[in-house]
Amino acid sequence: MALLRKYIIITFLFNLALGNTKSIKVGDSAPIINLFQLNTENYFRSKELIGKKNIVISFFGTWCAPCKKEIPELQKLYDTLDKDDYEFLLICVSNIKPPGSSVPYIEKPATINQFINNLKVSIPVLLDKYSISWSKYNSDGSFPLTVVINKEGKISYHKHGYEDGDEKILKKHLLKL
Repeated sequence: MALLRKYIIITFLFNLALGNTKSIKVGDSAPIINLFQLNTENYFRSKELIGKKNIVISFFGTWCAPCKKEIPELQKLYDTLDKDDYEFLLICVSNIKPPGSSVPYIEKPATINQFINNLKVSIPVLLDKYSISWSKYNSDGSFPLTVVINKEGKISYHKHGYEDGDEKILKKHLLKL
């Protein structure tokens, strides 16, 4: 476990030094996500679902007001869509600077749990403790970031922010997959 954490930290620092020079877009191959599930020792590996399910991901922060609006809408989709075809994940991103802040915000499991419980959400939550996965998918820095990875492992949907009605567009997209 300690070796894995050292690897993650070294990878993060290496990526930070290089910067996020490539902006991901629809049609690109999805970068692999390897993160721990919140409150468990379960390790999520996105490559295990490629070819089996469409993956719906929302990157969020507990401090993000639009995230508080989007996540309950994602929960409604999660509750209605076939779990054999779709995997929904919430990824809480830590160690980034919220708008207007000069210091990175560190997401703590207790804060994330309270946030999720207040929203009455049952979608699995992963913790991006060093913002490594976020840096692979982020293109403009705003939250939430909703991404769909189709069964072929390609990005089929990539949207920053949330506005009322976005969930209808997302549902229509998902039903076409």
